[in-house]
Amino acid sequence: MYFHQVVGQGAIKQRLIQSVRDNRVSHAQLFFGPEGSGNMALALAYAQYVNCTNPGPEDSCGECPSCHKFDKLAHPDLHFIFPVARTEDVDSKPKSIDFMKDWRSFLPKNDYYICLNDWYQEIGIEKKQGLISVHDASEILKALSYKSYEAKYQIIIIWLPEKMNIQAANKILKILEEPPAGNLFLLVSENLEPILPTVLSRTQIIRVPRLKNDALTAFLTRANQYPDTKIQEAVRYADGNYLAARRFLQDSEDENDFSSKFRDWMLACYFYPPGTGKPEKFQEVLRISTELSQLIREKQKNFLTHSLNIIREAFILHQNLPVVGGNPNPGQDFIQKFRNFLPPEQAIQMASELNKAIYHIERNAHGGILFFDLSLRFCKALVR
Repeated sequence: MYFHQVVGQGAIKQRLIQSVRDNRVSHAQLFFGPEGSGNMALALAYAQYVNCTNPGPEDSCGECPSCHKFDKLAHPDLHFIFPVARTEDVDSKPKSIDFMKDWRSFLPKNDYYICLNDWYQEIGIEKKQGLISVHDASEILKALSYKSYEAKYQIIIIWLPEKMNIQAANKILKILEEPPAGNLFLLVSENLEPILPTVLSRTQIIRVPRLKNDALTAFLTRANQYPDTKIQEAVRYADGNYLAARRFLQDSEDENDFSSKFRDWMLACYFYPPGTGKPEKFQEVLRISTELSQLIREKQKNFLTHSLNIIREAFILHQNLPVVGGNPNPGQDFIQKFRNFLPPEQAIQMASELNKAIYHIERNAHGGILFFDLSLRFCKALVR
């Protein structure tokens, strides 16, 4: 992975490069940023730059033996730890090393911009909760008991340390605070709250912000053969998340279908005021809730995110604020009408409910219960 392949984040790239050139590499660094910000891509580009034998002023050389091995994610001094769970093939004490073949395929296939649900789907554990266990902590200690094979630094990348259980976190505390010389920990996180304070206190936190619209637009324009209007729609929809923009461009048919589904959902909720005793309206709410619950988990999350963006645009229009990006949404006619039934208080309430629903979907909530409960809440929220 190279810095020039990372979308935007120019200031962070320069800071990381300068730390290497000044020989001021902190032994434990935590790349903290939201999904799609590029925190994993930055960590990988940094790891490659640190061990490049002929680094340039802006990137790794791409020609030395170290770079060639990093290109294949097969450098003997590069180790990965990530959340896993039992599968049909690994049914006892699952560890990251058991899934390394899948991992080395998964990262480049997704341009090194990854999310947890995609990883779970890759290894077939969509309905389970992955974690980083004490068995992986033991693997870390085992790796660090040896000197690096050939590189300046032996690097351990821990993806989503918030998925590390307490036993594993406690086991690596001492080595994280004082690793042997020539060892470098790079933690990549999307949520600091679950991480033990004792782990956080031992790392230098590098905060990776959401991508700026101009950087995301420029990158998508270079990398894709889509019309400018489609790219602008994707950027507005993504809200600084490269993964969301990529999904929008790849699944434009889904997005159009999502807009239609959202419209039907809101109309059903609007015409079923609770307590009116209209069973035919209730059946429509139930039908749509059931239909949404039958989407695969990733599409459920994408649909909820799409719904959240429509709520946001309706709120912006209601307040007569400029739309970010200045481009019309494909469902603008519906949004123009919808905003009249969505005062700010209700918009904020519905946005909060959608955010909670996304949170619960990511944690394997029951889709049928979740969407039906959400529908009833929206029935009460919409103005009649």
